[in-house]
Amino acid sequence: MEELHDLISSKKIRGLVDARDLSKNKIRIEIDIHEDYSHEKSIRVIISQLYKHSQLEKTFYAKNIAFARGRPLLLNLKRALTIFLEHREHVVKKTVKHNLNKALMRLNILEGLYIALQNIDEVIELIKKSDDRQAAQEKLIKRFSLNEAQAKAILSMQLARLAKMEVEAILIEKEELEAKVEEYRDILANKEKRMQIIKKELEEIKEKFGDERRTTITDDADIPVDADIYQMLHDRHLLITTTQQGYVRSIEIDKFRTQRRGGKGMTAVTLRENDSLNDILVTLNKSTLLLITEN
Repeated sequence: MEELHDLISSKKIRGLVDARDLSKNKIRIEIDIHEDYSHEKSIRVIISQLYKHSQLEKTFYAKNIAFARGRPLLLNLKRALTIFLEHREHVVKKTVKHNLNKALMRLNILEGLYIALQNIDEVIELIKKSDDRQAAQEKLIKRFSLNEAQAKAILSMQLARLAKMEVEAILIEKEELEAKVEEYRDILANKEKRMQIIKKELEEIKEKFGDERRTTITDDADIPVDADIYQMLHDRHLLITTTQQGYVRSIEIDKFRTQRRGGKGMTAVTLRENDSLNDILVTLNKSTLLLITEN
């Protein structure tokens, strides 16, 4: 506010009259503008000049130095965002690969359990007749063409629980996992799908942590900051008077009437003692006048 009052008192920006801070919950500054500058173009120029000469708009420069790819790098905004997206894509690929491996491992176990359930009586009998766990594992692998992980999964279950398992439940889970495996492989093969995942994650973060924008983006590019606000004044006719003693005065023509017999005009030309009018000129408020004196 102090800066605004300095601009007003110094007349650095034409048309400013007063400024008040009416801020409560949000920032609100009220600025009074002289009536001569109250039309739209002048107001827009004043706003542009306020941005230029005050803290209402501030430009600053920043060096984005980040440790990326094993060394410090000076990054522009595009490069910084590119590296961020590359990192997020790497994380997505790593996560999907992990999920794919888990799904494949579980799918392998389900296939083994399905084989065991199809031959449940023989499997139970084989396990009971085995001398130890290792012997049972070797017999299962040999008899049903299982791999080690499948055989261990069967042996880790109690026989009663194994016998109660339902083939339909195994098949449903197996079908769901096969669909997930296909999806994971598709993501790993398709960059566009990885970008969609990143976009969705960012939108979720925005939804969870984002708040409303606190400023408004406007486009004032149609009026340059250095535009001559003086040329945007309303056209007004002025009466310019000069006197013998060297005084110059301007009066709006609408406020001046020549004196009639028995009365006075709305505004009369006031002269000092022993002074008299030298010249009277009617012109526009935006005209440029050249006065030449004897000195």
